[in-house]
Amino acid sequence: MLPLLLAALMVLLWACAPTPVEPDPLPEEEIELMRDSAQLLRDTGDPAAAAEIYEDIARASDEIQRAEWMIRAAEAWIEASETERARSLVESLAPAELDRATRFRLAIVLARADLADNRPRQALARLDVREEGVPREVLPTLLAVRGEAHFSMDNVIGGIADIQRQADLLTGEARLNALQDLWDRLLGLPSLPGQEAAAGRPLVAGWLNLARAGQESWQRPDQFDRTVSEWAALHRDHPATELMDQLLAEQRERFRYPEQIALLLPLSGRFSAPAEAARDGFLAAHFNQPADRRPIVRVYDTGNAPERIGEIYRQAVEDGAGLVVGPLTRPALSALLEEERPVPVLGLNYLLDEQAGGPDLIQFGLQPEAEARQVARRVFREGEGRAIALIPDSEWGYRMLDAFRESLEEMGGELLDYDAFRPQARDFSGGLTRVLGLNRSQDRRRQLAQVIDESLEFEPRRRGDIDAIFLAAQDGQASLIRPQLRFHHALGVPVYASSHVYRPGQAPDSDLDGIRFADMPWSIAEAGDARAERERVARLWPELFEQHGRLFALGFDAYRLVPILMNFEEPLQPPLAAMTGVLSLDDNNRIQRELGWAQFVRGIPVPMEPRDISEEIEAPAAVDLELE
Repeated sequence: MLPLLLAALMVLLWACAPTPVEPDPLPEEEIELMRDSAQLLRDTGDPAAAAEIYEDIARASDEIQRAEWMIRAAEAWIEASETERARSLVESLAPAELDRATRFRLAIVLARADLADNRPRQALARLDVREEGVPREVLPTLLAVRGEAHFSMDNVIGGIADIQRQADLLTGEARLNALQDLWDRLLGLPSLPGQEAAAGRPLVAGWLNLARAGQESWQRPDQFDRTVSEWAALHRDHPATELMDQLLAEQRERFRYPEQIALLLPLSGRFSAPAEAARDGFLAAHFNQPADRRPIVRVYDTGNAPERIGEIYRQAVEDGAGLVVGPLTRPALSALLEEERPVPVLGLNYLLDEQAGGPDLIQFGLQPEAEARQVARRVFREGEGRAIALIPDSEWGYRMLDAFRESLEEMGGELLDYDAFRPQARDFSGGLTRVLGLNRSQDRRRQLAQVIDESLEFEPRRRGDIDAIFLAAQDGQASLIRPQLRFHHALGVPVYASSHVYRPGQAPDSDLDGIRFADMPWSIAEAGDARAERERVARLWPELFEQHGRLFALGFDAYRLVPILMNFEEPLQPPLAAMTGVLSLDDNNRIQRELGWAQFVRGIPVPMEPRDISEEIEAPAAVDLELE
């Protein structure tokens, strides 16, 4: 606290000083004081205040030093999520007046702003240069940013190559940090490329093998030590061996459970079926663990009475629970807010107020709106920022629409129009004709026919500014809408959807072909533990699998999250690849899920592979790196 107060005082003193109309150059000792204050503010979570200080230094600096402080200010503005302000600073500099290293630093800052704005394709374009042409002092940073962009575009092989090369240029703690960053990124991927993707590249193959062992330890924690030992014996000279001791220590901590866990679910009443699915997933993960490492699990029925949740919670604590998992419904979770909570809670839903939970209540669930926001990010990232939406005329449909629109517009995209269809409809032609702009084409044809007083042969055309279609629909609705989109001249427009278009185990349906959708590994993984567990549940409990399989996955992941949430100061850092997606924790103690992507091919969902985007990229003309 004291360092932060000192920084605030130094900022206040500087702000209160009289500002001359044309400031004289600052004394070196004053610049050092301001620089240290700014760094302290960045380290303690106030990058915007740091950026203001850097700008003050820049204004009082000569031309040679001004660019340095402007770049630092831009970096701090990006940390503060003020990317436009960062861009305006660096774009005000004249590249022709700067040395080559500084021009590369400008390009790197702009690429970081691109990444913050969900434009990894543009970030890659800025940094698409040969390594030998990059000044040595900025090359590690360029490789790190370019590697991040590759990972953001699902190009795992390219990301490994760049970040490993960055580590090779560093020594000591900086090198270990780069290797740790690479490990963290691999551990948090929804899926890993197959070994054929790393053919002829033993270093990349070694990283993929180790990452696969790390991801599988989520399901089989007792085997990680042995698997890593076997990996190290086969890869004695691999750079990841430098992380072995740290990885083993972290992994042991990830699976240290409390002696007893309480599971609070509505096992009687209207929510009994989904509650049973979540319970069975939780217990499946429990029994996957070696018997000598299993905690005691006590299950409490919360029924249909949210007002009793406080009494049930207190009973669980009195019975010895070290952590409470549940409740499942939002009313019960809201009722728990009124209680003192001496034992932390992992709720299996989300509160409406994002900031209401507090530090001892972590929220984890399957929120539809979060999927709509992820679809919007994917649409924008693919360069398809102008979209229309098709939603059911229901409260659920409008929630999905609002989440998609807000996320798309925040990034600079645009929702051009939407149609709300009747949930039980079978003919969607009226709404599709309007939202695709076919009615305008038909109106023009009628007007022209009246002018020339002749009938015309006519092929209606849809509006030409639609980049993508967001489809919020259940699987039965989607299989009716998709063929009608083709009929209404939207065959070439990519269709994106949430997981609701697919029900695991459904029969192949070619009417869905071409739809791209976000879903959890439990539903779409073609290999690994997620698929094995999915097939086991489908075989043993077919009715549960068909109706509530995703809630089984939620319960499974909730059990695995318990020790991570209890034993780490920064849980889910790095994010964790699990059954329900890649899990991370936001500032409001809400677990966020990053989903994988699949596309229907011959009626079956096929995980989407990264595509080669090199031919689609045109480099932005903001910084000319070739100036001499």
